Amino acid sequence: MESTITYKRPDPRIIYKYPLRTDHKLTAEIELPVESYFCHVGIDHQGDVCLWYSVSTNPHYSKEIRTFRVYVTGEIIPSDNRNCFMGTVITKDYLVWHVFEIFN
Repeated sequence: MESTITYKRPDPRIIYKYPLRTDHKLTAEIELPVESYFCHVGIDHQGDVCLWYSVSTNPHYSKEIRTFRVYVTGEIIPSDNRNCFMGTVITKDYLVWHVFEIFN
């Protein structure tokens, strides 16, 4: 008896850039498709702190609001939130920013 495995081909994907605010004490809320995958945090050609995510090209995926926060070196990170460290970037002005996703 032969068994058959069915493989669902994934939807095509595209990588998008999402700029973050680096204003002191502010968070950024970004609407991302549920099936999004983190790729990179860095500085774009304009000097902005950005996240790059791989997202599905399928327009039928539901979206969710995700919250991110940028902290400067030496700034206290509150313990009342669950934080996921995304990465560190250094701007052309030599400011060092640490990017976290915030889960409440």
